[in-house]
Amino acid sequence: MDARLAKEELRRQMLQKLRAIPAEYVTEQSARLRHVLQSLLDTERALAVFMYAALPHEIDLLPLISLYPRHAFYFPRCLPEKRLVFHRVTDPTNQLRPGIMGIRTPHETLPTLPTRQADLVIVPGLAFTATGCRLGYGGGYYDRLIADCPVVPTVSLAMNEQLLPELPTDTHDMRVARVFSPKE
Repeated sequence: MDARLAKEELRRQMLQKLRAIPAEYVTEQSARLRHVLQSLLDTERALAVFMYAALPHEIDLLPLISLYPRHAFYFPRCLPEKRLVFHRVTDPTNQLRPGIMGIRTPHETLPTLPTRQADLVIVPGLAFTATGCRLGYGGGYYDRLIADCPVVPTVSLAMNEQLLPELPTDTHDMRVARVFSPKE
């Protein structure tokens, strides 16, 4: 089986597995993993942090906005050619609304920041390896972002259920610099 077909099958399996996890468990893991990020976010310098609005089976990052008010948080909006633009969000309840695949997306009138000016990018995914390989949702949006900005630090947060010893990969698949898990 080629990597593309293997990734499609693994995406299907991981989505099924993650959607079966109880919401309370995802909430608990989200709190643990936000705490793990303290080492990166506890700084006097204001940071520009690119992150995502979680789907129900993903790690919820929204509390970071109130926990770290000195930092600026930016959320992605999909553009043609499978590119992302990041908009500053200060009030997720009023500034994010359902977009493609139900992903909460910022309004296009909110201020943007060029990707190369980010201090940290928190990258979503379905599965990860300890060495930074990731299985995304198949659009390649974050692979393009990481390739375009190789000097911007990238991290992912993974529940133990998302950690695998290896993943099928293609040459265009980009690694994140670090994967944080509850084992940290």
